[in-house]
Amino acid sequence: MTRPVAPRPASGLEPSEGRHADPAALGRKAARSGVKARLALAQRLHADGDMAGAQEAARAALALAPDGRRVNAALGAILYDLGRRSEAIGRMELALSRYEEPPDDLLWRLKAARRGGLRHRDERQLMEGLGLLAASRPLDALPLFEALCAERPRSTPAQLGLRGALHALGRDAEKAEAEARWRAAGPPCQAEIDTALARPLTADGLVFDPRLGLPLLPLSEALTEVGTAAELQKIPNSYVELDGKTARIKGDPVVPLEPDGSDAWPFEARLNRRRMSRIDNAMIVGEGLVVNQQGALISELIATKRHKYGIAVRDGRAAFPEGAFQGGAGKVDVFDVPALLMLGPTDLSYGDWINQFPPRLAIAEAAGLDLPVVVSGRVPSRYVEMLQQLGVRRERILRHGDFVSIFPQLYVPSWPLRSRYEPMRGWLDIYQRVAGPAPAERRRLYLTRSRVGRRNLVNEPQVAEIFRARGFEIVAPETLGMREMIDLFAGPDLVALPYGSAVRGLVFSRRKPTVFAMFPPYSDFYIGGCMMFFAELGCPLGYVRGERAPGLGPGDPNTQDWIVDPTEVERKIDALIRSHEAGALSQL
Repeated sequence: MTRPVAPRPASGLEPSEGRHADPAALGRKAARSGVKARLALAQRLHADGDMAGAQEAARAALALAPDGRRVNAALGAILYDLGRRSEAIGRMELALSRYEEPPDDLLWRLKAARRGGLRHRDERQLMEGLGLLAASRPLDALPLFEALCAERPRSTPAQLGLRGALHALGRDAEKAEAEARWRAAGPPCQAEIDTALARPLTADGLVFDPRLGLPLLPLSEALTEVGTAAELQKIPNSYVELDGKTARIKGDPVVPLEPDGSDAWPFEARLNRRRMSRIDNAMIVGEGLVVNQQGALISELIATKRHKYGIAVRDGRAAFPEGAFQGGAGKVDVFDVPALLMLGPTDLSYGDWINQFPPRLAIAEAAGLDLPVVVSGRVPSRYVEMLQQLGVRRERILRHGDFVSIFPQLYVPSWPLRSRYEPMRGWLDIYQRVAGPAPAERRRLYLTRSRVGRRNLVNEPQVAEIFRARGFEIVAPETLGMREMIDLFAGPDLVALPYGSAVRGLVFSRRKPTVFAMFPPYSDFYIGGCMMFFAELGCPLGYVRGERAPGLGPGDPNTQDWIVDPTEVERKIDALIRSHEAGALSQL
């Protein structure tokens, strides 16, 4: 006899899911079921060509699973087919980060989106055409772009190339027809097309030609000052000062270890006023130069060390070296959303990244802005992870290539550390948002430079043993993931190191440690800026100064090998430990 099947409960629960089932578990199961159903609907509607319905279903699934890899991949594919490339790339990159072995179709779509909808063969043809434009040969370039646009009518780089060739040939009527065909090619993203078409072209049909140079304008001539952050979001090409009068600050973080107090190091600095600028139809060139609609740079938006951009300023114009950017024959990226500038010529340096870039999020908040951020395509993944730890969602991190990116609006903050002695108010406060709780264990850390490979402390093996004998753990911070590093610095008791960018990990310290720094033979001016950093963090400091390695002549201490006197190190670290353990130190 067949055993009868138990009837399904009226509630829709399985027999094992009765009144005593865990409500949270039931909620998770219902959410999973809802995600699967909505995702399946989105994929079916996408396949049927119902793009509006597909996007609605995918976003409903996303509301239940914001970090779901399949949901983000599906929504990215839908957005890509809608022509919303910037948002599509963000969603697909988020999905990619959730896979150990990502599916081929996700990789293919992401690569295609990053190339502006072009295959590798098409991209070679595009670059050939751009090279011909840069060589003032638009008639030879035209058939290449026409063929690309016929095959890939929604490719922004190809359409920009066609527009440029027709512009250079003076065929304005044909150019207008080509622009109309572009708008009509499938379901385009009008914001991206509008942004692309708003940029003027050079006589050769290029979006940017480095051979022409760029005029340099003061902020007051290029932008309109507004009184409030709310006005900034309404008035194109404007800026707002977020602070009142500047102020001077003084301090000295040094714990005196010399009997006569000769190791004191008082410093004086000036607070840098925070500012937010809005540039409409903006263009990012190279390593973070921002060019306005009129094709000019704005002096105050450029880092003080202008040569790091690869430019020389002469007679009020920025000149690029011969051959820069292949004479303008580069692929232009166009984004369809406003963004916050989070890149510059020193963003690969960990120390400069900490000093200058995430603190911009605090300036944006002060201006009432909540925007995607644009970073350099070359920044390490751990920097991207840091932004995520600070609350920037992965899909809102946009990447600028190595040539030109265009945005409908670009918001550019003032430099958090304008010069070595000009920090903004609350310069490093943002990092406390991710600082972990201070652990009960009071660790001693020695941050080695043995794996860095430059500016070597030649006798570090001997020096490291001094600290190991006093209970310090030897740590190479560059080997740690971002979360590991944040946790490492949450609450150490004592930190010692040959001075370098690893010291920036102290920004994540909830309980401020006492620090012992061994400085290379830096100038007094440079070390004064280091003292300001320790005072900003509230870290009491003992230090020794090193000298060039034997046999080296005068040179840049940031690149030369160096040594310290082990006897002086022992004497001073023992004095610092005694003072620390006696409770003589207090938070600054």
